Amino acid sequence: MLSQVEELLLHQETQAQQRSKAIVIEMKLRLWRLQPHDTQLLVEARHWMDTAGLTAEDPFNRA
Repeated sequence: MLSQVEELLLHQETQAQQRSKAIVIEMKLRLWRLQPHDTQLLVEARHWMDTAGLTAEDPFNRA
């Protein structure tokens, strides 16, 4: 059984991993917007979203 501290650390690590994946997805989507004819970029972004457990409704970094 995990202690509260271990659970908190695990939760923070999971959130950090999801943020990192969201940043990669955002970069791939931005590249695709610059090169909309390159469907492979969109396929890769979709793959990253699926593996990260993210959907189009999830907030992405807009900076």
